[in-house]
Amino acid sequence: MALVLNILCGFSVNEIAAAFLSGAAAVKKRIFRAKQILAGSTALFDLDAADVIERLAAVQRALYLLFNEGYHGASPKAAVRAELCREALQLVGLLLEHPATATPASHALCALMCFGAARLPAKLDAAGELTSHFDQDRSQWDAGLMAQGLWHLEQSASGSELTE
Repeated sequence: MALVLNILCGFSVNEIAAAFLSGAAAVKKRIFRAKQILAGSTALFDLDAADVIERLAAVQRALYLLFNEGYHGASPKAAVRAELCREALQLVGLLLEHPATATPASHALCALMCFGAARLPAKLDAAGELTSHFDQDRSQWDAGLMAQGLWHLEQSASGSELTE
């Protein structure tokens, strides 16, 4: 997971450490070990349907962490990084395009992201400071994203799986 966040999402070691509530040294070791495993693997990307299902939760977790970094950013440069939220939404949309990964859990993740992203326009005040949820101007919330979130929430209720 740390390697995915580092290489594919562009997170720094400190951002990953913040996401995992861990120290930077421990994250560096995780990334180093993951690179060693990746270098030594001969069939890492030869996946059958069972492998896809087995790895889906890790992919969903990485996408959640990507979205969360944009929404609650640990970056000292910006309190909100909307581009990370948009990227996470786009990637979860790719999961939903494929029958094997369009699971109730993927729909639940998409719903969560839609609800959060819908509030982004009202999350910062005119000075660029965070506003509390209760103080946000709800007329700035994106109604289209809220509607998408409700639709994905409905889809997440299908099946018998109970997800986070």
